[in-house]
Amino acid sequence: MAWQTKINGVPWHVDRYTRAEGDERRHSSRCKYHRKSDKYCAYHKEKCWGAAHCDIYCERNIDTNRIVKPKRQLSSFHGAHSVFIEDVFSENSISFSDVEIERDIRYYMEHGCFAHPIVVVLDDNKYILKDNYSIFFAAKELGLLEVLAEMGSESELGKWKKIRTVGTRVSINDECGVVKAVSLEENRVLIKMDSGKERLFNYYDALEKRSIDIE
Repeated sequence: MAWQTKINGVPWHVDRYTRAEGDERRHSSRCKYHRKSDKYCAYHKEKCWGAAHCDIYCERNIDTNRIVKPKRQLSSFHGAHSVFIEDVFSENSISFSDVEIERDIRYYMEHGCFAHPIVVVLDDNKYILKDNYSIFFAAKELGLLEVLAEMGSESELGKWKKIRTVGTRVSINDECGVVKAVSLEENRVLIKMDSGKERLFNYYDALEKRSIDIE
């Protein structure tokens, strides 16, 4: 501290920095909004600048098998609906691979959404994951707060999945066509008819009203 002796005529002192009471030790890697791959904050939608004094810091639940009942009342729905990831719980018997998760992450990074919604059912005020497991865990890995989910009968779920697949053959009235493009966020599908015309539909409404039939 020899440099301190050179500060002549100027009042000074050295204090040791301490955290205030209740300001517990934090680390950004434990925050549920933090994406480790690029240090991105999913809440502020920008680079994470540190967790020490962040006002939205919230530690993730490290024990992924522990079921925590949501405090708010969840509701059933039909078709697609955005749900909070923290309200979705997986069963112990699910099966998926890291390769599938990496595939879904790449798809999301390229298209800004996933290829399909996750499939859930409402049980005891919890959304229980029933299909598209790798998409759910890819969303968690990306640090997303919400994910698009789907509820319906087994028959409806099968039809919805087919209509979202590019190349699926369909018939509209007496005309035939093929699925050309899909907008998952808007629930829309673009059909290119064999005549060359293109028609845009909300696929939930169109299938329910039988405006579109899958061949």
